[in-house]
Amino acid sequence: MAAPPDPLSFVFPLSSPSTLSFPSFLLLFPSSFPSHPVPLDQLIPGLIGLAIFGGEAAYFAWLWVLARRSRTWPSTKGTITQAAVQQTRPQRRGQARATVAYRYAVNRAIYTGHRVRFGGALNLNAADAQSTVAGLKTGATVKVYFDPRRPARSTLEQRASGLVLVWMGLGLVIALLILSSLLSGS
Repeated sequence: MAAPPDPLSFVFPLSSPSTLSFPSFLLLFPSSFPSHPVPLDQLIPGLIGLAIFGGEAAYFAWLWVLARRSRTWPSTKGTITQAAVQQTRPQRRGQARATVAYRYAVNRAIYTGHRVRFGGALNLNAADAQSTVAGLKTGATVKVYFDPRRPARSTLEQRASGLVLVWMGLGLVIALLILSSLLSGS
């Protein structure tokens, strides 16, 4: 008489200790998934890579979404408390970061912001950092755009750095390549 099937084989069917098939309940679209088990030595690094690059793409997509949403945010007056260019790595010339801080009030609560534009910290070019702080002098009054749902989230410019789309696209392409490799079983 045959042994009864393992109750967990529907969820995680194991064909051998070193391979793992995709969960059976995910096989709603059988042509999209490999018909043979994916070895664990390929599956685990693939899933880690997918999490890293998929997470990166999601983070930069969120920055882009926030930049788009900020176009509808209300504004208030703020005061620059710090605007400086800091060398990120003294041994590498030309790499610097703009450090900006400003204070603003919303509904009698005082907040401190650091964002000039969404993804602005990605720019490590000294010339970009210099141009970012050029018009921002300590004590100057600036227009601060704030999220009405979360007033602590603010920005001075209602846009994203150009590098946000570059990094989002790169993360998405790499995540899709990893996913394609996992699904094809190669």
